[in-house]
Amino acid sequence: MDAGALSTARDLIVDQFAPMVEGGTRLTTWYAQGHSDGLGDRLLMFDNTSAPSWEILRFKPGLARDPRFETALRHRVEQLSAFQHPAFPTVRSIKELGQGSGLAVVSTYVSGVRLSDALKKPRSAEFALQLIRQLMPALNSLHEHGPAVAHGALTLDRVVLTADGRLMIREHMIGSALEGLEMSAAGLWSDFGILVPPTRAVIPRLDGRSDVTQLALVALSLIAGRRIGPDEYPQSAFELLERTVRLEALRRWLERALQLDHMGFGSVREATEALAEPQNQPPRTLDGFEASPRPTVPRVSTGGDKSRRAEFQWDRLQYNCRTANNSTTRHKSR
Repeated sequence: MDAGALSTARDLIVDQFAPMVEGGTRLTTWYAQGHSDGLGDRLLMFDNTSAPSWEILRFKPGLARDPRFETALRHRVEQLSAFQHPAFPTVRSIKELGQGSGLAVVSTYVSGVRLSDALKKPRSAEFALQLIRQLMPALNSLHEHGPAVAHGALTLDRVVLTADGRLMIREHMIGSALEGLEMSAAGLWSDFGILVPPTRAVIPRLDGRSDVTQLALVALSLIAGRRIGPDEYPQSAFELLERTVRLEALRRWLERALQLDHMGFGSVREATEALAEPQNQPPRTLDGFEASPRPTVPRVSTGGDKSRRAEFQWDRLQYNCRTANNSTTRHKSR
């Protein structure tokens, strides 16, 4: 981000707090540059209070200038203003950055490692199954929040493993805005890395079916140890499942989630309920995490349960979020 955008973005956050914090300490804020992609770039904001840190996603000018994108984005953020779930960050507001810096959305920052960093080697089917069992109920809660609410852009980069072992889904406000651009399936992939289920429609929907398919592709990518793209999905997906997924129940669920036959799931609820069927699989410890049976619906904690046991810890992917944050180049301001 340019200096003007950084200054304006800082003001968006600092203005929410008094200049003095507990004990008479002066409020200090600092920032770090986040990653950039087809949507735009990200600015991470921290301070010396106990308040949450923030992530500001500034959209690329081509998106920010499109009234279809902005209108749909504002509507979805308004819908999500009352949505609270431990698997999703809180979406706070949309801001005009001013000075020609464009459009941005503010949400609480999720510190951790993206699942895309797990593509260092193939992961087990049991690992993928536990991931699905945790994230499908979370997606179902999102869909139940309101009519036509969906993520729409679920990828390996938008699922984060936190330092205490929780899985969180980021940027759940952008799907309807991207759908409003009326892009083809090929365009969604080339511009944003988003895959959609097979469809005869020229303009694909980013709805419940796409969320289920995208989560299945995340799981299959982890099993394969590489990103699954349009060169393999849907044409070679069935063959890949047969070769890599030995758990019959999981393979059948993935076939339906990927819409590879006429028995594909029609909704997130249907896909979630299918996970509750008995699997008859003994608990295992694989990939450096304990695959113990867990409820299909995660316990909701309003206070952020820091003592929660880490369900997901993969071998050779040790990640300490505090160390990572401390090692990031930060620019302090007062």
